[in-house]
Amino acid sequence: MQIISNINSENKELLHQIKTYKKLLNFNDESMEIVSILENDKNSLFIITNRNTFDWKGRLKHGTFQGHIIQNSNNILSDPVIKLEYEAIYSDYQSGEILLCLYIIDFLTKRQCDENHGYGTKLMTAFINYAKKKNIPAIKGWLSPIDLDKSDNINRLYHFYNKKFGFSIDENKRVYLQIK
Repeated sequence: MQIISNINSENKELLHQIKTYKKLLNFNDESMEIVSILENDKNSLFIITNRNTFDWKGRLKHGTFQGHIIQNSNNILSDPVIKLEYEAIYSDYQSGEILLCLYIIDFLTKRQCDENHGYGTKLMTAFINYAKKKNIPAIKGWLSPIDLDKSDNINRLYHFYNKKFGFSIDENKRVYLQIK
C-alpha cells in the first residue's frame, strides 16, 4: 500500500508540474520570450518575459520586459506586476550600423502593494543580462520628475540605480550604465 501511495503522490506532483508548464506556454508567441523563471515563494513563480518589436529591416526597435506572477497551478496572473519599457538607440538610425544603447522609457510597478518585493531588482538584473548577451554597450534613462517629487523616492531610486546596479546619475537625473 505504501508503494501505491508514493506513486500516487509522485503522479500528483507530475500533474502539477505539467499544468504549470502548459500555463508557461501561454506566454510564448512570436514576439515574446520567457527570459527567466524564478521561484517567488512556496506557492508562486516570478516569470520575466521580453516582448520586442522590430523595424522593417529586422533591427530591434522597442521592447518591454515584464514580471508576471503565477500563483499555484490553478491560477495564473497574466497581467504583469512590473514592467520596463525600452527603445534601441542607433548612431544613425537610417543606416543602423551601430546600436549605441538601450534607453529606458518607463519602469513601473502596476500596484503599490507590489513594491518592495524584489521584483524591480529581478527585472533589472534580467534586463542588464539581456544587454550583455546582445553586446549592447550601454543602458541609459532618466529619473522621472513624478518619482522625484517624494523625498523617500529619491533615496530609493539612488540606492536602486547607483548602489545596486552601478548606474551613474548626472545632475539632470539621467542614468547611465556602461555594459562590460
